[in-house]
Amino acid sequence: VSALNHAPAGKWGFVKSQGEDFVLGNGEKIRFWGVNVNYAGAFPPKTIAPRMAGRLAKFGFNSVRFHQFETTEGNGVSSSTIFKVVTNSRGLPEVKWPFEIDPVQLDRLDFFVAELIKRGIYVNFNLHVARKTREADGFVYADALPEKDKGIAYFDERLARKNEEFSRQLLNHVNPYLGRAYKDEPGICAIEVDNENSLLSLWLEGQISEGGRRQLPDFYADKLRARWNAWLRQKYASEGSFRRAYTEFNAPLSGPELLLSARNSAPSPNGVPLAVAAQNSDTGAVIVPETAPGVGIAGAEIHGARALENRVPTLANWRLVTTPGAQGRAELDEFAGPTVNGIVQPGMSVRTLVPGAQSWAFQLVRDGLALDSQKPYTLSFWARSETRRTISLNVWDTRRPFNWLGVTRKIALSNEWQQFTIGFRPIGAVAPNVRLSFDLGNSVGLVQFGQMSLRAGGRIGAPDSWGLRAGVPLIHARDEPIFAARRDFARFLGDLEADYVQSQRDFLQKELGVKVPIWHSQANFGGWGGLRRELLSDAIDIHAYWKHPTGLGTPNWAVQN
Repeated sequence: VSALNHAPAGKWGFVKSQGEDFVLGNGEKIRFWGVNVNYAGAFPPKTIAPRMAGRLAKFGFNSVRFHQFETTEGNGVSSSTIFKVVTNSRGLPEVKWPFEIDPVQLDRLDFFVAELIKRGIYVNFNLHVARKTREADGFVYADALPEKDKGIAYFDERLARKNEEFSRQLLNHVNPYLGRAYKDEPGICAIEVDNENSLLSLWLEGQISEGGRRQLPDFYADKLRARWNAWLRQKYASEGSFRRAYTEFNAPLSGPELLLSARNSAPSPNGVPLAVAAQNSDTGAVIVPETAPGVGIAGAEIHGARALENRVPTLANWRLVTTPGAQGRAELDEFAGPTVNGIVQPGMSVRTLVPGAQSWAFQLVRDGLALDSQKPYTLSFWARSETRRTISLNVWDTRRPFNWLGVTRKIALSNEWQQFTIGFRPIGAVAPNVRLSFDLGNSVGLVQFGQMSLRAGGRIGAPDSWGLRAGVPLIHARDEPIFAARRDFARFLGDLEADYVQSQRDFLQKELGVKVPIWHSQANFGGWGGLRRELLSDAIDIHAYWKHPTGLGTPNWAVQN
């Protein structure tokens, strides 16, 4: 069906975006049906390139997306990248640093592009997909940055300029087989600036917050923090207005002790499940933090609970639950708590004896709490661990689908008793279907608790150390209790993304003179911020891929999506 393609691509002038359509220079609408070419596929030998282009045209394709042709990582890179390659000390090929375009590889790409365009197949260039900086290229702590440097160019001017340097070299280059620079070639149908790249996505994944699961090196975190605090100073006119915005609740403690409600019922197939059974709804399961649905667990009441119920009533109704393979024991003890005013208090000892397969193998849970989503609550308790251990407090709905209620707090324990006070609001809570859960992790050892209390009221607000002059740290997407702080940080990141998108469009259109539609990245990345960011583009880019078939060679093979 190659006759369906007008040839050469671009014969009617530059492609443009017009409303919801792509149109040719003569005003005719066009739809693109294309494929990716990646790595070595972008640089076929000249004896093969015409056959590849002809076969694509034969099957009706009228566009090719050049993707990951600028990789800088991996063995076998010599045939897979546009950059010059050298042999390292281990005898393996690697990209020469600082990187520079290899004229041999560029010539292969030029020839292939010309063969495609000759057959009516348009080209979409992706300017940054697989390229990553290194310290040898002058970027400190480059190895500690996110994969492919994702997110960094949104706030690091030097990396942004480095990306522009590659774009300039590629798009100003004159293809000798076409006689035009790529920026002036009507056979190019689109430019994608930065594949699947969102600072907001990294934040939501916990990769850029202070205290996140993966933190930025200080050199880069300091840059982002400076931009963040400048944004806050622009938004808030005074310390007072900042403090008011960042004080969500400030109410005295009131009402009864909420941990004195009815005891937990024993686990039952027909009762409150102890885990999210994503794969098998008939199994018991535990409401677990973040990443671990689908595994059933065992639960047990606290040893000694009835004997010491009157001495420590707020600890008596907890249960230790464990995932398969994990073994542990929790018990109340007359002398297991902290020393307060010279007197040793009763407490709870949790011994994690045998680890399980999940990172959340041991959890101390309290179900049946009558909490209101419109009220603040304060949980206070003493805790210690025989070795340093970080645990977390999470709040869950005990009804299917077992929603997380917006509360996660990291708690750093040492072998010294510490008193902790945590204010929170359980977003979406419906009484009495609320669970408090201490995720103790999956390491063996001893964790102890004492003098626990849960009351209505309390303060959820910025600590005294925060301020417009003193500064505000990078906000954690999940752990930060102040909604205004999470909202502001998300908006700040969205502003960074939008500013960078506009700057890259200005660079490509005004400085280089690119004439075809430009989009920045995939709109799915960054949640609402992705849509906001890509509204600045000429088209919205969404990636969806067919899954590989399963069960090949059998009558029951399937493509799952």
